[in-house]
Amino acid sequence: MNKENVVSQLRKEYPEGNIIFNNLDNPTEIICELQQTSRDSSTAIAVIERSLPHLHKKTTEEYEILKGELKLTVDGKDYLLKKEEMFVIEPNKVHMAQGNETWVKVISTPPWSPEDQILVS
Repeated sequence: MNKENVVSQLRKEYPEGNIIFNNLDNPTEIICELQQTSRDSSTAIAVIERSLPHLHKKTTEEYEILKGELKLTVDGKDYLLKKEEMFVIEPNKVHMAQGNETWVKVISTPPWSPEDQILVS
């Protein structure tokens, strides 16, 4: 993933966003947290090469593909999502994703928190 290019694009399109890397040296997922617009949910733009398998104890995530294609694996079942397609991931569903600098709008209800996310090996 071209970290500098992705960050530049995110800052241009979402100047109010908070940029987070899953690995500073060689990120495979870059998150742009947008300002929380409600107490009930939060929104982020994720640029994904691959995410590690994980689940959320309470959070439901709604993915909308903004750019590219995403291979999403949920509880062992694969889905291929294309631009403008959406997918809802319920709590306690193990999921991971693979893309090619794929841009995904993620709405988390309730708002995402690090305490709610559990990595699964």
